[in-house]
Amino acid sequence: MSVVVFAVGGHVLWAVGLIMAAGQVMGGWMGSHAAMRFGPRLIRPLLVVICIGMVIKLLSDPANPLRAWIEGLI
Repeated sequence: MSVVVFAVGGHVLWAVGLIMAAGQVMGGWMGSHAAMRFGPRLIRPLLVVICIGMVIKLLSDPANPLRAWIEGLI
Protein backbone atom coordinates (compact mmCIF):
# COMPACT_ATOMS: atom_id res chain seq x y z
CA MET A 1 0.00 0.00 0.00
CA SER A 2 2.83 2.41 0.82
CA VAL A 3 4.33 1.90 -2.65
CA VAL A 4 1.12 3.27 -4.13
CA VAL A 5 1.27 6.35 -1.89
CA PHE A 6 4.90 7.04 -2.77
CA ALA A 7 4.34 6.32 -6.48
CA VAL A 8 1.39 8.72 -6.65
CA GLY A 9 3.53 11.35 -4.93
CA GLY A 10 6.32 10.79 -7.45
CA HIS A 11 8.85 9.73 -4.82
CA VAL A 12 9.82 6.36 -6.31
CA LEU A 13 13.11 5.95 -8.15
CA TRP A 14 11.99 3.17 -10.49
CA ALA A 15 15.37 2.50 -12.10
CA VAL A 16 17.08 2.12 -8.73
CA GLY A 17 14.25 -0.05 -7.42
CA LEU A 18 14.35 -2.38 -10.41
CA ILE A 19 18.14 -2.73 -10.16
CA MET A 20 17.81 -3.53 -6.45
CA ALA A 21 15.04 -6.06 -7.16
CA ALA A 22 17.17 -7.78 -9.79
CA GLY A 23 20.09 -7.93 -7.35
CA GLN A 24 17.89 -9.43 -4.65
CA VAL A 25 16.54 -12.10 -7.02
CA MET A 26 20.06 -12.96 -8.20
CA GLY A 27 21.44 -13.00 -4.65
CA GLY A 28 18.59 -15.17 -3.41
CA TRP A 29 19.08 -17.62 -6.26
CA MET A 30 22.85 -17.79 -5.78
CA GLY A 31 22.55 -17.99 -2.00
CA SER A 32 20.03 -20.82 -2.07
CA HIS A 33 22.16 -22.82 -4.50
CA ALA A 34 25.28 -22.24 -2.39
CA ALA A 35 23.39 -23.30 0.75
CA MET A 36 22.17 -26.49 -0.91
CA ARG A 37 25.61 -27.29 -2.31
CA PHE A 38 27.85 -26.44 0.67
CA GLY A 39 25.37 -26.60 3.58
CA PRO A 40 26.24 -25.42 7.08
CA ARG A 41 30.00 -25.45 6.34
CA LEU A 42 29.50 -22.25 4.36
CA ILE A 43 26.38 -20.73 5.87
CA ARG A 44 27.40 -20.62 9.56
CA PRO A 45 30.76 -18.86 9.11
CA LEU A 46 29.27 -16.54 6.49
CA LEU A 47 26.44 -15.59 8.86
CA VAL A 48 28.91 -14.80 11.65
CA VAL A 49 31.14 -12.70 9.38
CA ILE A 50 28.18 -10.74 7.99
CA CYS A 51 26.77 -10.09 11.48
CA ILE A 52 30.13 -8.88 12.80
CA GLY A 53 30.53 -6.66 9.74
CA MET A 54 27.08 -5.14 10.28
CA VAL A 55 27.81 -4.46 13.95
CA ILE A 56 31.09 -2.74 13.06
CA LYS A 57 29.39 -0.65 10.36
CA LEU A 58 26.53 0.40 12.63
CA LEU A 59 28.79 1.25 15.56
CA SER A 60 31.12 3.26 13.31
CA ASP A 61 28.25 5.59 12.37
CA PRO A 62 28.52 8.77 14.49
CA ALA A 63 24.75 9.26 14.34
CA ASN A 64 24.04 5.86 15.92
CA PRO A 65 22.46 6.41 19.36
CA LEU A 66 23.97 3.18 20.69
CA ARG A 67 27.45 4.46 19.84
CA ALA A 68 26.74 7.72 21.69
CA TRP A 69 25.54 5.72 24.70
CA ILE A 70 28.66 3.51 24.68
CA GLU A 71 30.92 6.57 24.37
CA GLY A 72 29.10 8.08 27.36
CA LEU A 73 29.99 5.03 29.44
CA ILE A 74 33.69 5.25 28.61
